[in-house]
Amino acid sequence: MTGSRRGFLRLVGGTLAGAAVVGAAATSKAKDLTVEVPPEEPLGPPTVQIDFPAGELTAGTDVPRLVGEGGRQHPNAKRHSLEVIWNMDMEKKLVALTFDDGPVPGVSEMLYDILDEAKVKATFFMVGKRVREFEGLLNKRMDRHEVGNHTYSHESLFNKTDSDALQDMNDAHKAIAEVIGREPTLFRPPYSHVSGGTLVAAAAMGYDIVMWNNNIGYTGFEGDEARLVREVVQTTTPGSIVLCHDGGPEYLISIRNVPNIIAELKKQGYEFVTIPELRSA
Repeated sequence: MTGSRRGFLRLVGGTLAGAAVVGAAATSKAKDLTVEVPPEEPLGPPTVQIDFPAGELTAGTDVPRLVGEGGRQHPNAKRHSLEVIWNMDMEKKLVALTFDDGPVPGVSEMLYDILDEAKVKATFFMVGKRVREFEGLLNKRMDRHEVGNHTYSHESLFNKTDSDALQDMNDAHKAIAEVIGREPTLFRPPYSHVSGGTLVAAAAMGYDIVMWNNNIGYTGFEGDEARLVREVVQTTTPGSIVLCHDGGPEYLISIRNVPNIIAELKKQGYEFVTIPELRSA
């Protein structure tokens, strides 16, 4: 791998360091006069607290903002950094197929069969309430795939407080762990909405955030599905993360063409891997 196109978003812990000069005197001269400057007191924690009302830029957080809080760790954060990953920049022809919003009867089973027949791995970002409701669809179908968190409700996190976002993600985490049998480590936000609360919740749960740089479309291709395949294949590069959905019948046009996309990319020498495998490559 020659490098990576990954965004880094950091929640940095620690105490705001204040400059302090204790027991020392500084001097300055003006018109031959020497002025003694008294020692400075160490900077302590700020005592002024400002609560910002929810608005376009601050909605989605219920954490009080402190003046000068720049170096303080958010009280809910358990990680000092997290990654937001769009794709990997590499020479090896690896690509990661990712599927959002499932499982859904009549759609997801078709997709699982396609991947099994093609012997291709993928990464599924699942909605927790659907995992609970359609648990029977998942029996041993995810053994070789990676499963990530796509919230429990599939509601935009822009409209949730930090604590509500964390609860939504935690409920999905539990559902996936109990039904699939292993804990997710990756998160994809619904509608790609990333708020401050999203980052806090992801850091609190030890997740990295996975986005995408290519997309299997599902509208505008009626009567010309070959163009859908062509557009995906032509825009795939080594290290691509490809988005698709198995969240309802409206996505069947995408699912139907997954075999053709896989076949064309295999002809070009591509290998299909999960997100963790893509990162470790």
